[in-house]
Amino acid sequence: TPTYDDDGNQTLLKTSTGIWSVSYNGENRPVLWSNGVTNIIMKFDRMGRRVEYLETVSSDVGGSQSLATETNAHHRFVYDGFLCIQRLNAVADNAIDLIFAWDPAEPVATRPLMIEKPGVCKLHVTHDGNKNVSELVFFSGGSGVAAHYEYAPFGALTASTRNSTSTAYDFRTYNPFRFSSEVEDDALGLVYYNYRHYEPVSGRWIARDPIEELGGADLYGFVRSMAANYVDILGLWLGGAHRELTDAAYPYFGPIVPLAGDGIWTWTLDNYNPCLYDKQDSILRELKDANVGTDHGETADVQYYHYCTGLKQVNEDFKGTWDYNGYRDEYTKKLKELLEEFNRLIDKPNKADCKEALRLLGKLTHMWQDYYGHGVESDSWAGGDPGAIAGSPDNPVMTPVSFGWYGFRGGHGGLFRAIYPLTNVEPGDRAGDSEERKRQAKVFVHGKLLVLLPKWAKPCCCEWERDKWWQRWWQRLSH
Repeated sequence: TPTYDDDGNQTLLKTSTGIWSVSYNGENRPVLWSNGVTNIIMKFDRMGRRVEYLETVSSDVGGSQSLATETNAHHRFVYDGFLCIQRLNAVADNAIDLIFAWDPAEPVATRPLMIEKPGVCKLHVTHDGNKNVSELVFFSGGSGVAAHYEYAPFGALTASTRNSTSTAYDFRTYNPFRFSSEVEDDALGLVYYNYRHYEPVSGRWIARDPIEELGGADLYGFVRSMAANYVDILGLWLGGAHRELTDAAYPYFGPIVPLAGDGIWTWTLDNYNPCLYDKQDSILRELKDANVGTDHGETADVQYYHYCTGLKQVNEDFKGTWDYNGYRDEYTKKLKELLEEFNRLIDKPNKADCKEALRLLGKLTHMWQDYYGHGVESDSWAGGDPGAIAGSPDNPVMTPVSFGWYGFRGGHGGLFRAIYPLTNVEPGDRAGDSEERKRQAKVFVHGKLLVLLPKWAKPCCCEWERDKWWQRWWQRLSH
């Protein structure tokens, strides 16, 4: 029978490799696993990335009832953002064990293109239509197929073969990246997705969604039970782009000139706000969770929240016509309503009002960013160039792109997304001015937060959790 702790983390679970007991740290990361014979220790950094994996096995010594412990694997990991670029062998003085090269054309929902075993071989990685690793093919150090994989719809491995024994290493298991191009923990029978572990036989996460009900009512469900159509790069659905944009746009409220910046804003002493500075980490986390949550739950299919025109709503709300102006007007109207509600909540607020106001501000950041991601010159099939960005969320002049599930246009998503999930179906990603759109989104959101966060802080900041000293120091370094 599965058991859970008070935070909703599964502490006793059955996988394809046995029954495991699990202990979690204060950040809900699994740090100790045991099935009575095998023990696994995991360590995580401040970003929640797994940086160390130690697997040991205990055995009886000659029937003497004394146990000997043998190390099966001890790895450390090097990252670029959330992408693992090196696996180190901690047993061999942290020698580089594997090197991973990632697809530069897919900066968020990416996939490995090459795996190198230094001094042994290099392998080209191929994928199926859902971003699962399908083959490893030698292009140096050997010949033929080093590994071939086949999967059930929710990720359980159904076949693992090879037609080459060019090296002493069996890359069918030595390669960690498989289903969804994520890390397969073979000893556990789980897939590691940065924020959570996934159990592919049941198609469930072992911990509940970090963004809670904002990701939907099923806190343990995997991509709405539609694994054939969607991928999840972090265990947080597809919120990576919004999180990165919000991080970059967040104002620096510290008292000292920051050490670095990306050129979208200028620090002045007038920006100094001790409360927002002391509590930045927790405030920013709340903003980003609410931002990403706009893509889920009740607001997921309300197209004007995302600067989109939806086929179903076009037919029902606008009598079967493609009324792009109507959805542009609804977008502007909703922005105004949310800002009015934000101001109402921070007028003599209680603690619940303060939290709700901050979450509304997170939802607004999502809507502002989506103008730059979904605004097009003219709506067309998903392969077209959306044209150069113009206007702003305060003065929207771009056409809100259609989101068509059955392919009746579908400039964003649609049948095109289901058939070609690795293609840039986000208009802002495939636009010729993609980087300029991102820059403008950061500048616009930064300007709004610079005004609205101090307004929120004046009545609300005393209610908010204070960051630790090392988090404030990191703010200065990272800005």
